[in-house]
Amino acid sequence: RHGRLLDRHRTERRRPRRGRAPALRARLRPNARCVDGRCACDDGYGDRNGLATDGCETDLSRTRDHCGMCGNRCSFVNAAAMCVSGSCRMGACNPGYGDCNGSTTDGCETNLNLSTSHCGRCGNACVLERATAECASGSCRIAACAAGFGDCDRNDATGCEQRLDTLEHCGACGTACIRANATATCASGSCRIASCNPGYADCNRSDADGCEVRLGTNAHCGGCGMSCAATERCVVDRCVPRATELAAGMFHSCARLSDGTVRCWGANGSGQLGDGTTMDRSTPVAVAGLTGVVAVVAGGEHTCALVSSGPVRCWGSNVHGQLGDGTTVNRLTPVELGSLGSVVAIAAGGNHTCALHSDGGVSCWGRNNAGQLGNGSTISRSSPSRIKGLTGAVAITAGLEHTCVVFGSGSAQCWGYNVSGQVGDGTTVNRPSPVPVMGLSAALAIAGGGEHSCARDTSGRLHCWGNNVHGQIGDGTTMRRLTPVLVSGISGTPTFVDLGIFHSCSLFSGGVVRCWGGNAYGQIGDGTTTSRSMPTVTIGSGVTALAAGGLHNCALLTDGRVRCWGANTSGQLGDGTTMMRTSPVTVSGL
Repeated sequence: RHGRLLDRHRTERRRPRRGRAPALRARLRPNARCVDGRCACDDGYGDRNGLATDGCETDLSRTRDHCGMCGNRCSFVNAAAMCVSGSCRMGACNPGYGDCNGSTTDGCETNLNLSTSHCGRCGNACVLERATAECASGSCRIAACAAGFGDCDRNDATGCEQRLDTLEHCGACGTACIRANATATCASGSCRIASCNPGYADCNRSDADGCEVRLGTNAHCGGCGMSCAATERCVVDRCVPRATELAAGMFHSCARLSDGTVRCWGANGSGQLGDGTTMDRSTPVAVAGLTGVVAVVAGGEHTCALVSSGPVRCWGSNVHGQLGDGTTVNRLTPVELGSLGSVVAIAAGGNHTCALHSDGGVSCWGRNNAGQLGNGSTISRSSPSRIKGLTGAVAITAGLEHTCVVFGSGSAQCWGYNVSGQVGDGTTVNRPSPVPVMGLSAALAIAGGGEHSCARDTSGRLHCWGNNVHGQIGDGTTMRRLTPVLVSGISGTPTFVDLGIFHSCSLFSGGVVRCWGGNAYGQIGDGTTTSRSMPTVTIGSGVTALAAGGLHNCALLTDGRVRCWGANTSGQLGDGTTMMRTSPVTVSGL
């Protein structure tokens, strides 16, 4: 085209100039030509502004706003546009967009930040295991987990990888399925009780607090709501009468129960357990045919009970007539003594027994080698013999081979074996008849041991006397005392005192038990076998009754349990073993 114009221009230059030539030149404009007597734009150019002065000023082959023709603006959705040889071409997509369908007509139609089919780039579909996926900022994310699954590793790439019906992840990630006192299971995302641990129950029917009730208690004995009466205690899964009084012999122990029966355990070679056999028992057995018991005492190898109907019944060893039935035949079950009159208390020594009458008189029977029967002789008796001239007694005790009483006036008298001064008259001479204990004027209660004695007075003090080789007097020394001395280092008010062969124990206000003296068998109960010449705490609270045996002790707790400690060669601790215990253990079955 330009060549033809140039030829025409050259031809006209060769022609003679005429007067119209200037006018022709005036009509020529940039990028324009004359076609059929009028100006027209050259191909690829356009007169966008309509001004003849600048001719066809617009290059239609590359101007994006006038591509191919004036006013044809190149524009693509979410993409750069350009004009190439008069045709609109799509350039790069805007950040975050893509031309995923390959068609320029709709530009870069896909939002790569939001599309789950094209997330971050075309063709990158968001598919996550067990999850509803979403595209966020060009990355696949978990929008929601499928029912029963969770994203516990916090990693979108692995999807919802964790089942939420496991014990570690029950219903939610990290929610462990644990229920108190129970085996738990996760069902449908909820933690449930599969089974209660032995001895526990889910009484409120709530999985949330597990098996919240401990069975074997008075409120839930053997099952939810199965409560025991006030006079009963739950043992394993049944209600049994509570222990109300304890007695301890040389190698056996007994408990009087709230229903008036008696159970005993330990040595039984002479039938002292009263179950009709001579078999030792390391757990309690019932004394045969005995009911209505109001008091029980244990001696060396015999036991006696005071029943509500009045008679005294005894069983066990009877070699010295200590059962009082007029014979020296051992009895494996209780036998009734002859008429004693009205008896209010009984006491059992090593091989003798005494009864306190309602009139303050005393009768004794059994061995009398040291005058322990108090009848002025050393002749043993197989039937009760009343001590002449003794009246007004209000309390009685029997030691190994001596006996003591307290009178209403607060004075005390003792008799029997006195080699260590246990009679308390300032001598070591045996006394076959009662003699006053020197220095006691306000005594309330008295206790006899192996070769020592103790009394509790109205001022809340303890006085002891006699053998002190093991510190059983409790005055901080091991010096023998022929008359009463105060027990040292005690606090609180003593409410009861009982003695063993080489040791002493007392119950104090608040249910505290303190013991002192010989401890070779752990009878102090402080976890050692070290003897103590001053009181040492054995049980800190909660004791209501106490009994001291030969080399062991037992205590009754407020919850009805009985705990024992010390020597256990014959099962006298009642825990089912014959192991020595230097600290209290619970008696089984009481």
